[in-house]
Amino acid sequence: MSSIGSIILVFILICLSAVFTALESALFNSNPIRLEAFAKKNIIYRWILRHKKMPESLISTIVIGNNFVNFLTSAVITNLAVIYANRYQYNSEVSVLVATVITTLLIVIFGETIPKNIGSILGEKSLLYTYPIFLPFYYILKPFAILLSRFSGLIIRLIGLKYIEKKMFESEEEVMSMIEIGRNEGIIESEEEKMIHSIFEFGDTIVKEIMTPRIDIIAIDVELPFEEALQTIINSGHSRFPVYEEKIDNIIGILHLKDLVRVIGQKGAVDIRKMLRAPYFAPESKRVDELFKEMQKNKIQIALVFDEFGGISGLVTIEDILEEIVGEIQDEFDVEEKQFQKIGENAYLVHGTLNIDDFNEIFNTQLTSEESSTIGGLLLEHFGRLPNPGEEKQIGNIRFIISKVRNRRIWEIKVILLKERTGEDNE
Repeated sequence: MSSIGSIILVFILICLSAVFTALESALFNSNPIRLEAFAKKNIIYRWILRHKKMPESLISTIVIGNNFVNFLTSAVITNLAVIYANRYQYNSEVSVLVATVITTLLIVIFGETIPKNIGSILGEKSLLYTYPIFLPFYYILKPFAILLSRFSGLIIRLIGLKYIEKKMFESEEEVMSMIEIGRNEGIIESEEEKMIHSIFEFGDTIVKEIMTPRIDIIAIDVELPFEEALQTIINSGHSRFPVYEEKIDNIIGILHLKDLVRVIGQKGAVDIRKMLRAPYFAPESKRVDELFKEMQKNKIQIALVFDEFGGISGLVTIEDILEEIVGEIQDEFDVEEKQFQKIGENAYLVHGTLNIDDFNEIFNTQLTSEESSTIGGLLLEHFGRLPNPGEEKQIGNIRFIISKVRNRRIWEIKVILLKERTGEDNE
Protein backbone atom coordinates (compact mmCIF):
# COMPACT_ATOMS: atom_id res chain seq x y z
CA MET A 1 0.00 0.00 0.00
CA SER A 2 1.28 3.48 -0.84
CA SER A 3 2.04 6.06 1.84
CA ILE A 4 -0.96 8.16 0.83
CA GLY A 5 -3.18 5.09 0.95
CA SER A 6 -1.88 4.27 4.45
CA ILE A 7 -2.56 7.82 5.65
CA ILE A 8 -6.11 7.71 4.23
CA LEU A 9 -6.65 4.33 5.92
CA VAL A 10 -5.43 5.75 9.27
CA PHE A 11 -7.86 8.65 8.89
CA ILE A 12 -10.75 6.24 8.21
CA LEU A 13 -9.80 4.03 11.15
CA ILE A 14 -9.59 7.00 13.54
CA CYS A 15 -13.02 8.13 12.33
CA LEU A 16 -14.41 4.64 12.99
CA SER A 17 -12.86 4.65 16.46
CA ALA A 18 -14.53 8.01 17.09
CA VAL A 19 -17.88 6.60 15.93
CA PHE A 20 -17.62 3.58 18.25
CA THR A 21 -16.61 5.74 21.22
CA ALA A 22 -19.31 8.37 20.63
CA LEU A 23 -21.88 5.61 20.21
CA GLU A 24 -20.91 3.90 23.46
CA SER A 25 -20.98 7.21 25.36
CA ALA A 26 -24.35 8.17 23.86
CA LEU A 27 -25.88 4.79 24.76
CA PHE A 28 -24.77 5.11 28.37
CA ASN A 29 -26.09 8.67 28.59
CA SER A 30 -29.27 8.16 26.59
CA ASN A 31 -32.65 8.67 28.18
CA PRO A 32 -34.96 5.64 27.72
CA ILE A 33 -38.07 7.80 27.58
CA ARG A 34 -36.60 10.03 24.88
CA LEU A 35 -35.54 6.95 22.92
CA GLU A 36 -39.12 5.67 23.07
CA ALA A 37 -40.35 9.03 21.79
CA PHE A 38 -37.83 9.16 18.93
CA ALA A 39 -38.55 5.51 18.04
CA LYS A 40 -42.11 6.44 17.11
CA LYS A 41 -40.79 8.70 14.36
CA ASN A 42 -37.48 7.17 13.26
CA ILE A 43 -36.55 3.58 12.38
CA ILE A 44 -32.95 4.04 13.57
CA TYR A 45 -34.12 4.50 17.15
CA ARG A 46 -36.34 1.42 16.79
CA TRP A 47 -33.22 -0.58 15.84
CA ILE A 48 -31.41 0.82 18.85
CA LEU A 49 -34.22 -0.16 21.22
CA ARG A 50 -34.35 -3.65 19.70
CA HIS A 51 -30.60 -4.15 20.12
CA LYS A 52 -30.61 -2.66 23.64
CA LYS A 53 -32.71 -5.63 24.73
CA MET A 54 -29.42 -7.58 24.45
CA PRO A 55 -27.06 -5.06 26.12
CA GLU A 56 -24.18 -7.51 26.65
CA SER A 57 -23.83 -8.34 22.95
CA LEU A 58 -24.35 -4.70 21.94
CA ILE A 59 -21.66 -3.31 24.24
CA SER A 60 -19.31 -6.22 23.50
CA THR A 61 -19.70 -5.55 19.77
CA ILE A 62 -18.81 -1.89 20.26
CA VAL A 63 -15.78 -2.78 22.41
CA ILE A 64 -14.52 -5.42 19.94
CA GLY A 65 -15.01 -3.07 17.00
CA ASN A 66 -13.27 -0.19 18.75
CA ASN A 67 -10.30 -2.28 19.85
CA PHE A 68 -10.01 -3.85 16.41
CA VAL A 69 -9.85 -0.50 14.57
CA ASN A 70 -7.40 0.84 17.17
CA PHE A 71 -5.20 -2.22 16.63
CA LEU A 72 -5.32 -1.71 12.85
CA THR A 73 -4.50 1.99 13.32
CA SER A 74 -1.45 1.11 15.38
CA ALA A 75 -0.36 -1.55 12.86
CA VAL A 76 -0.69 0.76 9.84
CA ILE A 77 1.15 3.67 11.51
CA THR A 78 3.92 1.36 12.74
CA ASN A 79 4.28 -0.18 9.27
CA LEU A 80 4.40 3.31 7.77
CA ALA A 81 7.12 4.31 10.26
CA VAL A 82 9.23 1.25 9.40
CA ILE A 83 8.89 1.96 5.64
CA TYR A 84 10.05 5.56 6.09
CA ALA A 85 12.86 4.47 8.43
CA ASN A 86 14.19 2.05 5.79
CA ARG A 87 13.73 4.56 2.98
CA TYR A 88 15.57 7.40 4.73
CA GLN A 89 17.85 5.17 6.84
CA TYR A 90 16.43 6.28 10.22
CA ASN A 91 16.77 4.21 13.37
CA SER A 92 13.94 1.65 13.19
CA GLU A 93 13.50 1.41 16.97
CA VAL A 94 13.20 5.18 17.32
CA SER A 95 10.75 5.26 14.40
CA VAL A 96 8.55 2.61 16.02
CA LEU A 97 8.64 4.55 19.32
CA VAL A 98 7.61 7.76 17.54
CA ALA A 99 4.86 5.84 15.72
CA THR A 100 3.58 4.49 19.05
CA VAL A 101 3.45 7.99 20.56
CA ILE A 102 1.65 9.39 17.49
CA THR A 103 -0.82 6.49 17.49
CA THR A 104 -1.56 6.94 21.19
CA LEU A 105 -2.14 10.69 20.80
CA LEU A 106 -4.38 10.23 17.76
CA ILE A 107 -6.49 7.54 19.43
CA VAL A 108 -6.72 9.27 22.84
CA ILE A 109 -7.57 12.72 21.43
CA PHE A 110 -9.55 12.01 18.26
CA GLY A 111 -10.70 8.45 18.90
CA GLU A 112 -11.63 8.67 22.59
CA THR A 113 -11.75 12.03 24.40
CA ILE A 114 -13.43 14.28 21.82
CA PRO A 115 -16.03 11.73 20.57
CA LYS A 116 -16.81 10.63 24.13
CA ASN A 117 -17.63 14.22 25.06
CA ILE A 118 -19.68 14.67 21.89
CA GLY A 119 -21.67 11.49 22.62
CA SER A 120 -22.27 12.58 26.19
CA ILE A 121 -23.37 16.11 25.23
CA LEU A 122 -25.55 15.25 22.25
CA GLY A 123 -26.89 12.02 23.78
CA GLU A 124 -29.70 10.51 21.72
CA LYS A 125 -29.14 12.92 18.81
CA SER A 126 -25.65 11.58 18.12
CA LEU A 127 -27.10 8.06 17.82
CA LEU A 128 -28.89 9.17 14.66
CA TYR A 129 -25.51 9.60 12.90
CA THR A 130 -23.31 7.01 14.59
CA TYR A 131 -25.65 4.01 14.71
CA PRO A 132 -26.16 3.60 10.92
CA ILE A 133 -22.36 3.52 10.49
CA PHE A 134 -22.04 0.99 13.30
CA LEU A 135 -24.91 -1.26 12.15
CA PRO A 136 -22.94 -3.35 9.55
CA PHE A 137 -20.18 -3.94 12.13
CA TYR A 138 -22.84 -5.02 14.64
CA TYR A 139 -24.02 -7.89 12.44
CA ILE A 140 -20.46 -8.86 11.44
CA LEU A 141 -19.04 -8.82 14.97
CA LYS A 142 -22.12 -10.03 16.88
CA PRO A 143 -21.13 -13.76 16.83
CA PHE A 144 -17.71 -12.89 18.29
CA ALA A 145 -19.36 -10.60 20.85
CA ILE A 146 -21.69 -13.38 22.01
CA LEU A 147 -18.76 -15.79 22.40
CA LEU A 148 -16.80 -13.14 24.28
CA SER A 149 -19.74 -12.41 26.61
CA ARG A 150 -20.21 -16.10 27.41
CA PHE A 151 -16.52 -16.65 27.96
CA SER A 152 -16.20 -13.63 30.26
CA GLY A 153 -19.33 -14.74 32.13
CA LEU A 154 -17.78 -18.18 32.66
CA ILE A 155 -14.57 -16.65 34.03
CA ILE A 156 -16.56 -14.41 36.38
CA ARG A 157 -18.52 -17.39 37.72
CA LEU A 158 -15.34 -19.43 38.15
CA ILE A 159 -13.78 -16.79 40.39
CA GLY A 160 -16.94 -16.71 42.51
CA LEU A 161 -18.45 -13.39 41.47
CA LYS A 162 -22.08 -12.77 40.59
CA TYR A 163 -23.68 -10.26 38.28
CA ILE A 164 -25.69 -7.67 40.15
CA GLU A 165 -28.53 -6.44 38.03
CA LYS A 166 -28.45 -2.68 37.85
CA LYS A 167 -31.73 -1.01 38.59
CA MET A 168 -33.11 1.16 35.85
CA PHE A 169 -33.71 3.89 38.43
CA GLU A 170 -31.86 4.21 41.71
CA SER A 171 -34.22 6.63 43.45
CA GLU A 172 -37.67 8.16 43.39
CA GLU A 173 -36.11 11.45 42.25
CA GLU A 174 -34.75 9.76 39.12
CA VAL A 175 -38.16 8.33 38.31
CA MET A 176 -39.83 11.72 38.76
CA SER A 177 -37.20 13.29 36.54
CA MET A 178 -37.94 10.71 33.84
CA ILE A 179 -41.67 11.35 34.21
CA GLU A 180 -41.17 15.08 33.75
CA ILE A 181 -39.10 14.45 30.63
CA GLY A 182 -41.79 12.10 29.34
CA ARG A 183 -44.44 14.76 29.86
CA ASN A 184 -42.34 17.39 28.07
CA GLU A 185 -41.75 14.97 25.19
CA GLY A 186 -45.47 14.27 24.93
CA ILE A 187 -45.19 10.56 25.82
CA ILE A 188 -46.92 10.84 29.19
CA GLU A 189 -50.26 12.62 29.53
CA SER A 190 -50.96 14.88 32.51
CA GLU A 191 -53.47 12.39 33.96
CA GLU A 192 -50.92 9.58 33.71
CA GLU A 193 -48.34 11.79 35.41
CA LYS A 194 -50.75 12.50 38.27
CA MET A 195 -51.41 8.77 38.66
CA ILE A 196 -47.68 7.99 38.86
CA HIS A 197 -47.19 10.72 41.45
CA SER A 198 -50.12 9.28 43.41
CA ILE A 199 -48.51 5.83 43.39
CA PHE A 200 -45.33 7.22 44.94
CA GLU A 201 -47.27 9.24 47.50
CA PHE A 202 -49.39 6.16 48.27
CA GLY A 203 -46.77 4.68 50.60
CA ASP A 204 -46.55 7.91 52.63
CA THR A 205 -50.31 8.37 53.07
CA ILE A 206 -51.96 7.34 56.33
CA VAL A 207 -55.55 6.18 56.79
CA LYS A 208 -56.61 9.39 58.56
CA GLU A 209 -55.92 11.40 55.40
CA ILE A 210 -58.36 9.49 53.18
CA MET A 211 -61.05 8.21 55.56
CA THR A 212 -64.67 9.32 55.56
CA PRO A 213 -64.92 11.28 58.84
CA ARG A 214 -67.12 10.07 61.69
CA ILE A 215 -69.70 12.80 61.11
CA ASP A 216 -70.33 11.53 57.55
CA ILE A 217 -70.64 7.85 58.47
CA ILE A 218 -74.05 6.37 57.76
CA ALA A 219 -74.39 3.80 60.52
CA ILE A 220 -77.40 1.81 61.72
CA ASP A 221 -78.54 1.29 65.30
CA VAL A 222 -78.99 -2.43 65.89
CA GLU A 223 -82.27 -1.69 67.70
CA LEU A 224 -83.68 0.21 64.71
CA PRO A 225 -86.83 -1.42 63.30
CA PHE A 226 -86.23 -3.39 60.13
CA GLU A 227 -88.36 -1.10 57.94
CA GLU A 228 -86.50 2.02 59.12
CA ALA A 229 -83.13 0.35 58.64
CA LEU A 230 -84.12 -0.70 55.13
CA GLN A 231 -85.28 2.83 54.26
CA THR A 232 -82.00 4.30 55.55
CA ILE A 233 -80.06 1.87 53.38
CA ILE A 234 -82.14 2.60 50.26
CA ASN A 235 -81.78 6.36 50.70
CA SER A 236 -78.00 6.18 51.19
CA GLY A 237 -77.10 4.35 47.98
CA HIS A 238 -74.39 2.35 49.78
CA SER A 239 -74.13 -1.43 50.04
CA ARG A 240 -72.36 -1.91 53.40
CA PHE A 241 -73.15 -0.29 56.73
CA PRO A 242 -71.56 -0.27 60.19
CA VAL A 243 -74.04 -1.37 62.84
CA TYR A 244 -73.64 -0.07 66.39
CA GLU A 245 -75.19 -0.73 69.77
CA GLU A 246 -76.14 2.29 71.90
CA LYS A 247 -73.39 4.54 70.45
CA ILE A 248 -71.35 4.65 67.25
CA ASP A 249 -68.11 3.95 69.13
CA ASN A 250 -69.49 0.48 69.83
CA ILE A 251 -69.56 -1.02 66.33
CA ILE A 252 -70.74 -4.63 66.54
CA GLY A 253 -70.70 -5.61 62.87
CA ILE A 254 -71.11 -4.77 59.19
CA LEU A 255 -74.47 -5.19 57.46
CA HIS A 256 -74.48 -6.05 53.75
CA LEU A 257 -77.35 -4.91 51.57
CA LYS A 258 -77.52 -8.30 49.80
CA ASP A 259 -78.04 -10.04 53.15
CA LEU A 260 -80.88 -7.66 53.93
CA VAL A 261 -82.53 -8.19 50.54
CA ARG A 262 -82.73 -11.94 51.17
CA VAL A 263 -85.05 -11.49 54.15
CA ILE A 264 -87.42 -8.95 52.58
CA GLY A 265 -90.91 -10.42 52.73
CA GLN A 266 -89.92 -12.91 55.39
CA LYS A 267 -92.62 -13.53 57.97
CA GLY A 268 -91.96 -12.57 61.54
CA ALA A 269 -89.45 -10.19 63.09
CA VAL A 270 -86.07 -9.82 61.41
CA ASP A 271 -83.04 -9.95 63.71
CA ILE A 272 -80.35 -7.74 62.20
CA ARG A 273 -77.76 -9.18 64.60
CA LYS A 274 -77.88 -12.54 62.82
CA MET A 275 -76.93 -10.92 59.51
CA LEU A 276 -73.91 -9.00 60.76
CA ARG A 277 -70.40 -9.74 59.59
CA ALA A 278 -67.32 -9.17 61.71
CA PRO A 279 -66.06 -5.58 61.55
CA TYR A 280 -62.47 -4.80 60.62
CA PHE A 281 -60.66 -2.05 62.52
CA ALA A 282 -57.59 0.00 61.64
CA PRO A 283 -55.81 2.84 63.48
CA GLU A 284 -55.72 6.35 62.02
CA SER A 285 -51.93 6.19 61.82
CA LYS A 286 -51.80 3.03 59.70
CA ARG A 287 -50.25 3.44 56.27
CA VAL A 288 -52.74 3.14 53.43
CA ASP A 289 -50.60 0.70 51.42
CA GLU A 290 -50.41 -1.68 54.41
CA LEU A 291 -54.17 -1.50 54.97
CA PHE A 292 -54.77 -2.08 51.26
CA LYS A 293 -52.74 -5.31 51.35
CA GLU A 294 -54.58 -6.52 54.46
CA MET A 295 -57.99 -5.74 52.97
CA GLN A 296 -57.08 -7.53 49.74
CA LYS A 297 -55.75 -10.56 51.59
CA ASN A 298 -58.82 -10.85 53.84
CA LYS A 299 -61.31 -9.85 51.10
CA ILE A 300 -62.54 -6.89 53.15
CA GLN A 301 -64.36 -3.97 51.52
CA ILE A 302 -64.75 -1.64 54.49
CA ALA A 303 -62.62 -0.88 57.56
CA LEU A 304 -63.56 1.15 60.64
CA VAL A 305 -60.93 3.65 61.73
CA PHE A 306 -60.27 4.34 65.41
CA ASP A 307 -58.31 7.13 67.08
CA GLU A 308 -55.73 7.00 69.86
CA PHE A 309 -58.48 6.89 72.49
CA GLY A 310 -60.25 3.94 70.88
CA GLY A 311 -63.20 5.92 69.54
CA ILE A 312 -64.45 5.58 65.97
CA SER A 313 -63.08 8.48 63.93
CA GLY A 314 -64.08 7.36 60.44
CA LEU A 315 -64.21 4.57 57.92
CA VAL A 316 -62.33 3.70 54.75
CA THR A 317 -63.30 1.50 51.82
CA ILE A 318 -61.34 -0.22 49.07
CA GLU A 319 -62.81 2.36 46.70
CA ASP A 320 -61.37 5.20 48.83
CA ILE A 321 -57.93 3.62 48.60
CA LEU A 322 -58.11 3.05 44.85
CA GLU A 323 -59.22 6.65 44.34
CA GLU A 324 -55.94 7.74 45.90
CA ILE A 325 -54.21 6.26 42.84
CA VAL A 326 -56.62 6.61 39.93
CA GLY A 327 -58.67 9.59 41.06
CA GLU A 328 -62.39 9.86 41.74
CA ILE A 329 -64.40 6.75 40.86
CA GLN A 330 -68.05 7.40 40.01
CA ASP A 331 -70.42 4.45 40.27
CA GLU A 332 -74.15 4.25 39.60
CA PHE A 333 -74.95 5.34 43.16
CA ASP A 334 -72.60 8.31 43.33
CA VAL A 335 -74.01 11.78 42.90
CA GLU A 336 -71.36 14.00 41.46
CA GLU A 337 -70.96 17.11 43.59
CA LYS A 338 -69.00 20.10 42.40
CA GLN A 339 -66.14 20.80 44.76
CA PHE A 340 -65.75 24.34 43.46
CA GLN A 341 -67.34 26.68 40.95
CA LYS A 342 -66.52 30.15 39.67
CA ILE A 343 -69.09 32.81 40.63
CA GLY A 344 -67.30 35.97 39.53
CA GLU A 345 -63.95 37.51 38.73
CA ASN A 346 -61.44 35.92 41.13
CA ALA A 347 -64.37 34.61 43.21
CA TYR A 348 -65.30 30.96 43.76
CA LEU A 349 -67.60 28.80 45.86
CA VAL A 350 -65.65 25.94 47.41
CA HIS A 351 -66.96 22.88 49.23
CA GLY A 352 -65.51 22.44 52.71
CA THR A 353 -64.50 18.86 51.95
CA LEU A 354 -62.17 19.92 49.12
CA ASN A 355 -58.73 18.44 49.79
CA ILE A 356 -56.02 21.01 50.61
CA ASP A 357 -53.68 19.54 47.97
CA ASP A 358 -56.44 19.82 45.36
CA PHE A 359 -57.14 23.40 46.45
CA ASN A 360 -53.45 24.26 46.03
CA GLU A 361 -53.41 22.70 42.58
CA ILE A 362 -56.57 24.52 41.46
CA PHE A 363 -55.66 27.95 42.80
CA ASN A 364 -51.87 27.70 42.58
CA THR A 365 -51.43 28.24 46.32
CA GLN A 366 -49.27 26.66 49.02
CA LEU A 367 -51.62 26.15 51.96
CA THR A 368 -50.53 23.49 54.44
CA SER A 369 -51.83 21.87 57.59
CA GLU A 370 -50.45 19.17 59.84
CA GLU A 371 -53.84 18.46 61.40
CA SER A 372 -56.36 18.76 58.57
CA SER A 373 -56.65 17.36 55.06
CA THR A 374 -59.59 19.51 53.87
CA ILE A 375 -59.99 23.24 53.34
CA GLY A 376 -62.85 23.28 55.86
CA GLY A 377 -60.63 21.70 58.49
CA LEU A 378 -57.87 24.21 57.75
CA LEU A 379 -60.26 27.12 58.35
CA LEU A 380 -61.44 25.56 61.60
CA GLU A 381 -57.82 25.60 62.74
CA HIS A 382 -57.44 29.28 61.83
CA PHE A 383 -60.72 30.32 63.47
CA GLY A 384 -60.11 28.14 66.52
CA ARG A 385 -63.88 27.53 66.70
CA LEU A 386 -66.85 26.83 64.46
CA PRO A 387 -67.44 30.10 62.57
CA ASN A 388 -70.81 31.53 61.63
CA PRO A 389 -71.90 32.19 58.04
CA GLY A 390 -70.57 35.54 56.85
CA GLU A 391 -67.40 35.46 58.97
CA GLU A 392 -64.15 36.04 57.10
CA LYS A 393 -60.55 34.93 57.39
CA GLN A 394 -57.68 36.05 55.18
CA ILE A 395 -54.73 33.73 54.65
CA GLY A 396 -52.01 35.18 52.47
CA ASN A 397 -53.65 36.70 49.40
CA ILE A 398 -56.84 34.65 49.77
CA ARG A 399 -59.99 35.82 51.55
CA PHE A 400 -62.24 33.06 52.86
CA ILE A 401 -65.88 33.92 53.60
CA ILE A 402 -67.96 31.26 55.34
CA SER A 403 -71.13 30.62 53.28
CA LYS A 404 -72.71 27.60 54.94
CA VAL A 405 -72.19 25.72 58.20
CA ARG A 406 -73.87 22.35 58.58
CA ASN A 407 -73.67 19.67 61.31
CA ARG A 408 -70.83 21.45 63.12
CA ARG A 409 -68.82 21.61 59.91
CA ILE A 410 -67.79 24.31 57.46
CA TRP A 411 -69.86 23.21 54.48
CA GLU A 412 -69.32 25.90 51.85
CA ILE A 413 -66.84 28.74 51.53
CA LYS A 414 -66.60 31.75 49.26
CA VAL A 415 -63.01 32.18 48.11
CA ILE A 416 -61.76 35.53 46.80
CA LEU A 417 -58.29 35.71 45.25
CA LEU A 418 -56.78 39.10 46.05
CA LYS A 419 -54.49 40.73 43.51
CA GLU A 420 -52.12 42.03 46.16
CA ARG A 421 -51.03 40.50 49.43
CA THR A 422 -52.60 42.76 52.05
CA GLY A 423 -51.91 40.77 55.18
CA GLU A 424 -51.73 37.31 56.64
CA ASP A 425 -54.28 35.53 58.77
CA ASN A 426 -56.25 38.69 59.50
CA GLU A 427 -59.44 38.58 61.54
